[in-house]
Amino acid sequence: MAAGLSRQVETLCQLIDSLFEAGVGEEYLERLVKASEDSASQSKILKDALVGELKQILHEITEQQIQASLVSQQNLGQQLVQSIETGIRQPLAQIADGFKTQREDTGKDISYALEDVPAEAAYEVAGQLVRAGIGGIINFSPVVLPREWEGVFIHNIDVINDIRFMVSHITLQRGDTA
Repeated sequence: MAAGLSRQVETLCQLIDSLFEAGVGEEYLERLVKASEDSASQSKILKDALVGELKQILHEITEQQIQASLVSQQNLGQQLVQSIETGIRQPLAQIADGFKTQREDTGKDISYALEDVPAEAAYEVAGQLVRAGIGGIINFSPVVLPREWEGVFIHNIDVINDIRFMVSHITLQRGDTA
């Protein structure tokens, strides 16, 4: 029985083999392998192209983000400067006005003090000004004060003597001997 079944299996195999032409399967496999290789090659080309395009897109997006960030930083800087200027403009103006007023008042006080000082009181008034912290004194009185007094510079001006000098100079220049 085993021998009979073995013959029937052999006959069946031959019958199945006869249905297919010889070499058809090999050609099919060869075409299938070639198509697979072509597909792999095309996939690699497509992948490389997609990677290149994606790289370019990411580069452009990065550049746009950098530019947007720079513009944003510049705008923020300008807003910060404007805010600071706006915030301190009035207080700085008030401080400047205060200094200006103080300087004008101090200048008036000093100039009046020097104009109204009689010769007998010049030394005493100069001492008071030095103790008050004045930076310098221009002395128009006929009393000569020391050039420096406790670190305060003093400039003595003798107007009468200067007028005499000027008259003498002009007289010598003209040749007058009057």
